Amino acid sequence: ILFGDILSVGRDRTITMIILGTIVLLLLLLFFKEFEFIIFDQEMAEASGIPARPLFYLLLTLIAITIAVSLRSVGALLVLALIVTPAAAAGQLTHDIRKVIVLSIVFGVTSSIGGLFTSWYLDLPSGSMIVIIVSLIFFVSFIISPKQRRLRTLGGT
Repeated sequence: ILFGDILSVGRDRTITMIILGTIVLLLLLLFFKEFEFIIFDQEMAEASGIPARPLFYLLLTLIAITIAVSLRSVGALLVLALIVTPAAAAGQLTHDIRKVIVLSIVFGVTSSIGGLFTSWYLDLPSGSMIVIIVSLIFFVSFIISPKQRRLRTLGGT
């Protein structure tokens, strides 16, 4: 479960991932504004009439489903890298939550496709190459981050 092989995912598991992924995506799109509100200020969301607690548990369930399905297919290391690193890289470049989401998707897809092609070309494990590429994306975003430039300016360097 620690190391999976994305290239050995069978047809049944792929169909399951597509169905569950579609359901998760539809629910995220349907309740996006509510989830956004709950994540940033649950008490205010409740005061505004949003059923914050059930929606919060729905969000946690969607995250758990995504992780559980992914773990069985590609392993814990790749799942962790693809959940955390694209969002961390995007967070270096913008404060706007919608832009962070879009950039996270772009970084995740780019690293996955790039990692698969690189692993095929260099005859290396695909999961490792995906993690290396997503890590490089994070490193570049950290270096060019407006946040880092602002800190360097404030520090006088």
